[in-house]
Amino acid sequence: MLFGWERLTQEELDRIENGIVENTVYGGPLHLEIEPTDACNLNCFFCCTDWFRHGDSIPWDILKATLEEGVRGGLRFLRLSGGGESLVYSSINPLLDFCARNSLRIVDLTTNGTVLDRFAQRIVDIGADLIYISLNEPSAKRYSQTMRVPEAVFHKAIRGVEAVCAARDAAPPDQRPTVALQFFVWKDNYRLLPEMYRFARRLGVDQIIIKTLLFLKPEQRIPPEEHQAARETILGIIEEDTRRGDFKLRFDLSREGGELNSFALQEQRRRLPEGVSVGPRFDGRNPRREFCLMPWYSATIGATGAVYPCCVFVEESAKTVGNIHKESLTDIWRGKQYQRMRSLLRQLMLLGGDMEYSRKLHSCLEPLCIHRYSCYFAYHLCSEEFYQKLGDRMDRAAPFMERVSARLRNSALRTTHKALHRLRQPRLKGNP
Repeated sequence: MLFGWERLTQEELDRIENGIVENTVYGGPLHLEIEPTDACNLNCFFCCTDWFRHGDSIPWDILKATLEEGVRGGLRFLRLSGGGESLVYSSINPLLDFCARNSLRIVDLTTNGTVLDRFAQRIVDIGADLIYISLNEPSAKRYSQTMRVPEAVFHKAIRGVEAVCAARDAAPPDQRPTVALQFFVWKDNYRLLPEMYRFARRLGVDQIIIKTLLFLKPEQRIPPEEHQAARETILGIIEEDTRRGDFKLRFDLSREGGELNSFALQEQRRRLPEGVSVGPRFDGRNPRREFCLMPWYSATIGATGAVYPCCVFVEESAKTVGNIHKESLTDIWRGKQYQRMRSLLRQLMLLGGDMEYSRKLHSCLEPLCIHRYSCYFAYHLCSEEFYQKLGDRMDRAAPFMERVSARLRNSALRTTHKALHRLRQPRLKGNP
């Protein structure tokens, strides 16, 4: 589970459940993902957010007022992430002070680690669940080439990792965050996977993330003729991790192609002892219960002040639901655009996940919001028990005519799409 869900009280869970069943929202948001600035102190060649960075930051007076309003509505958790480096935000100290005073837990911090040594102890003291550090390379020379900064910056990032691990170790057991270290894998460095893995272990992190990224050029990806070598390298670190028995490895090679990702996940799961899991489990045989709950729980605020229902939509202007420079957080959270998205996702639940997507009718959603297992958050946000209880209650509580109406609309839309598809097909020569 992510983003503080496991820390919700039963009363908060009931409010979310009642809001979904009754097609409204009660309180909230309980969680905010904030991109306080889109500035970054690195220049990574593979950066997937460089195209929308314009030097924007949220003025502290605006952000403070928004957070104060959020706290009055029940806000409990923050995620600091986004297209820039959150810890270089000019008002990071006032932001951390605010979190400490208002018991706002930083459930997820994504950082490059280069200034983390200055803030590690404060963040652990405030309360954090996951500190995710993108190191990406195992040596100063390679780091300098990949991130396009002086080699000295690598050593600053290492000091950040060491500082947060030391703060974690000194904290009480229930206050210790998970420290995750990410390595970005591509054509030029996949052979260094054993070096990455052992280097991360020496640093003492809790998780070692092996990840591929979007927006690489074809010539930067691992070529098919080298996939066998990549598989052997991946298998080597899986076997070493299994021998050690603490299972620190996490894989997300989906951007490099399904074949390598499937291989890594299957080989890792095959070696795990019964009852041990290092990621979400899938079972396509079960009736669908996993639906997106984000618009009843969370909102994302970009560096421009634009608000989105989810981080997946950041920088999609058609998906904005407001802007904190122009409206209050409460007005945005309870506004028509947000409620339209909730209604459509509730309709998806009523249809058991079998909803025909229309870009025109469902403009506030993306296909991945509807298709099963397309989005990480749709099946790994909360406990299976909550999904099951919610699904059972929806089965009992939703009015019969509402279900019939949803099915009729969906059937008509599907019929229309099929007819349009047939009309667009080129006619075979000789056929009328």
